[in-house]
Amino acid sequence: MSVTEARRRVDYARETNACELNLSLDSMSGGGGGSYELAYLEVLHVWHEQLAALMPEVALLENLTSLDLSGNGLRAIPDQVLTMTGLKTLNLRRNDLGELTPEINRLSNLETLDLIDNGLTGLPRQLADLEKLSELDISANNFCNHLDELLAELIGLKSLTALGLGFNELTELPDALADLAGLTTLDLTRNNFTHLRPVIGSLTNLTTLKLSGNRLEALPAELEQLTALTTLDLGANGLETLPPEIANLSALTTLGLRGNELESLPAEIVHLGNLTTLDLASNDLGELPPEIVQLSGLRRLDLSENRLKTFPQEIVQLTDLTELDLDSNDLTELSTWITRLSGLKTLHLGGNSLRKFPEELMSLTALVELDLSDNGLSSLPGEIAILGELATLNLSGNDLSDLPGSMVNLASLKTLYLNDNGLTSPPAAIFVLSGLTELHLSFNALETLPPELMNLTTLERLYLDSNSLTELPPVLISLPNLAELYLDSNELTKLPADLVARDNLKVLRVEGNFLLDPPIVLAEQGVTAIREYFARQGE
Repeated sequence: MSVTEARRRVDYARETNACELNLSLDSMSGGGGGSYELAYLEVLHVWHEQLAALMPEVALLENLTSLDLSGNGLRAIPDQVLTMTGLKTLNLRRNDLGELTPEINRLSNLETLDLIDNGLTGLPRQLADLEKLSELDISANNFCNHLDELLAELIGLKSLTALGLGFNELTELPDALADLAGLTTLDLTRNNFTHLRPVIGSLTNLTTLKLSGNRLEALPAELEQLTALTTLDLGANGLETLPPEIANLSALTTLGLRGNELESLPAEIVHLGNLTTLDLASNDLGELPPEIVQLSGLRRLDLSENRLKTFPQEIVQLTDLTELDLDSNDLTELSTWITRLSGLKTLHLGGNSLRKFPEELMSLTALVELDLSDNGLSSLPGEIAILGELATLNLSGNDLSDLPGSMVNLASLKTLYLNDNGLTSPPAAIFVLSGLTELHLSFNALETLPPELMNLTTLERLYLDSNSLTELPPVLISLPNLAELYLDSNELTKLPADLVARDNLKVLRVEGNFLLDPPIVLAEQGVTAIREYFARQGE
């Protein structure tokens, strides 16, 4: 962000008594701007820059309650921040703090502290002085197996309800964890746990427990004591079975089991009657237990990347389903039973062997998103137009050379994927989709683009990478709302200056071409560099 733009934002915030302001490095270190009176400002974002210091005036923002300094390479918390005693939320993730200053206890009203990815190896005992701190995330640091010492510094945090310890290479849960009995959320994602010690059962107030990405092969019996759990994520472990005691977690609404080695589910799953989301993706399921029909409140069910050869008829009794994912199984056809799922809004059937468009889909008129990618489809029926609510349609990885003209009736369609279909020219039916905002034509064999492309006046994102384009036709310049254009890995040698002259074009990707004008090394720097190149050429 330029200094001018930053000052414009600050001036606007001041004039409108704004409560929130987004700035970047240039806005904070540009100098010469004087002190701004931002009396109403409560939230300030200064993220993802290499921030050396905050301008002194920041300390004068008396109403500021939330400050985001993430991704700035900070090696210490700026002095001004430590004087802002009204702060309730402080985001310092992805900096280089190395250690946390004991003076953090000056922020006595702090309720949320994010210290993710800072290279921390310990915490100061003064952190326990923050009596109002309820959420602390210290994931992705270097605590390794110093958890005993770490928890000793946290015991004084009587208000702590959410603790993030993910990505720390932890292998054991110490008994001291029991002293944090007020926790309702515990994140242990991506550590190295092969088992959980019984202490986990003492956290009976937990409502959310995240354990994905560990190496758990079994669950401890003590888990059944966590009867308040509503969200349990056990994804990406080595689980081959679920214990029958899972039935005791009857308050669960979300259960994540993705990426395990489950071949079956226990009959006791019938007792999880409050489930609304069940993720069973990437397991070894060849069938579903009959008991699953009792989970009548399910709204989202993910069965992708399993071994299903036929459509599981048990699913059709789950009439509240709105999202169903059956990607990457071994389905060759759908059952007429699927027509009972009339409330489905999202259906993923990609990566199966449905050589023909399933006519059963015509009954699912509430569909908003449909994925039929990688199925070997060679045609679509004209009746697809009956799916008038479709906003996203994924037809990538098929053998489609044409689309039915009836698609003009898909008035709600915003995003269309036609990647990897061997197309030498875009199907004519595309150009009647007047509401389209995103079009994917990557990994085809396009050598040119037809003039009819100008009909897509609402198009904002166009993906043409990995084709055989040798030049860009004027039609691209005529798209008034085009903001992102992806042209990687074509055969372009030049870009038209008029293409980048429009302010609304924000992203232009051209890596892997043979550009000479502008030179590829410069063009790979992005649309601003290309724009400046042509400006110099015109001088």
